Amino acid sequence: MKISLIPAFDDNYIFHLLTEDGLSIVVDPGDAQPVIDYLDKEGLTLQIILHTHHHWDHINGDKKLQEKYNCEIWGPEHEIMRIPNMTVLLEDEQTYTLGASQFKVMHTLGHTRGHIILYFEKDNALFCGDTLFSLGCGRLFEGTAEEMWLSVQKIRALPNHTKIYCAHEYTQANASFWQSIEPNHPDMLHILNDIKIKRKSNIATIPSTVAFEKKYNPFLRADDPTLIATLQLQKKRPKDVFAHIRKLRDNM
Repeated sequence: MKISLIPAFDDNYIFHLLTEDGLSIVVDPGDAQPVIDYLDKEGLTLQIILHTHHHWDHINGDKKLQEKYNCEIWGPEHEIMRIPNMTVLLEDEQTYTLGASQFKVMHTLGHTRGHIILYFEKDNALFCGDTLFSLGCGRLFEGTAEEMWLSVQKIRALPNHTKIYCAHEYTQANASFWQSIEPNHPDMLHILNDIKIKRKSNIATIPSTVAFEKKYNPFLRADDPTLIATLQLQKKRPKDVFAHIRKLRDNM
């Protein structure tokens, strides 16, 4: 499957997927025009829209895209009242087929009540919306820190080589936060420099990988003794460490 990043707004990514048998799909199109421009350039049409959650910067392109291409809209069953015109309701722990590809749905509470992530095992790809970002995670708009901690552990459990396609280019800001709470990490300066070079050249830091996030993302390391000791939270449970890190990030 060919995966392409379509930038939108200031820091969103819309993802275009082209399966081996030519099915054309977009994930979380918050804006229709960049998608239309991309499809025109590539000589493609659109068959399916996939959604991870209901926020406007992920769904506002739906109406125009559906009118132009008569495409289907697939999204979380728990968002049925908040994502208009869905044709397929995606259920937790179910596997769905899209042409030559398949994906598994995982319900990830925390950012929104109905948020899901889409795992294409054969294609080595995870589309995680706003549940996880590179070196960060989504804000807790409709869930608790404990729910989000359980959700990000689902991502951590995936194979290390899995590529993580998150919906925002927040990596540089997240790296600055990580530096503020773990400034003496031995790999810090190298990683920060690499991110800065990419962003200065307008190169995406996405996709990341499960291996990278497990090693460095503080939100996936709330049970890491080294990070816990740095934060002086040795007597806290991982969910409470996670909540502490999320609060620090919110107040940054």
